[in-house]
Amino acid sequence: MNYFTFTTDGGDPKVTGIKTGTSQVWFDTDFWSKNQQIKAFMWPDDRKDLRFLSGIKPEFSLNLIGLPMHKNAKHTDLIYLSSLLHGYIVSSKFRELLEQFKLPSHHFYKVTFYQPDKKNNEINEVDGYWYFYFQKETGSQVLEFDKSEFDTSFHTKYLNLKEDGLKVSTYEEYLNIFHTGYPALKCKKMVFNDNFDKNLDFWGCRFLSLKDYISENLLKAIEEKKITGVRTISQTLAKRRAELLGDNYCELIFL
Repeated sequence: MNYFTFTTDGGDPKVTGIKTGTSQVWFDTDFWSKNQQIKAFMWPDDRKDLRFLSGIKPEFSLNLIGLPMHKNAKHTDLIYLSSLLHGYIVSSKFRELLEQFKLPSHHFYKVTFYQPDKKNNEINEVDGYWYFYFQKETGSQVLEFDKSEFDTSFHTKYLNLKEDGLKVSTYEEYLNIFHTGYPALKCKKMVFNDNFDKNLDFWGCRFLSLKDYISENLLKAIEEKKITGVRTISQTLAKRRAELLGDNYCELIFL
């Protein structure tokens, strides 16, 4: 399966309409004061609470009602919200397209924005958007941890940890590093076994790579439907860019 890295357009002013390159929408204190349960779910105090991190559906609604939107923001099909730690905000048009492909366990929650009018600052409600919240891969059943490779450079350089204490051959050993209080190790190479569903058109990892991926078929459909606000990159180009810029790159291998 040929997968591409998937993300928002990352704040390109030509796409988002925001000259400063910042998010089109954001969370403000008013939203959090009305939705304390969502804030506690997204940023749990207990590091062992992995519900949000793995994308397990909560017992309450994740509707994002009344998020402030910049007055110059364009209504793209994929909205750039930098502080959204999981999932994406998509238009009804993009949702309809996604639902034609094979997705991981997911749910669409209603989203509305409050956008000031450019001329008189009157607040307009913008609807027709959804929070595409999906279950992310932990690797517990599908990743061959003993065959995969992990980047320990941050932990050894800045946390003064020894390589011997960062060796990972099982999911339990991997998760124990995070539960001990340290950042989770990022993968340099992920080796997936036969339990991984290679028919998935969209999937992602929370800890292992922080990347989300789409199939070539879904990418073609996005281009044909002219879905706006999307940025993708091939694995070959991602590797070259990482080599030039020193960025993190994770190789995907399917057994």
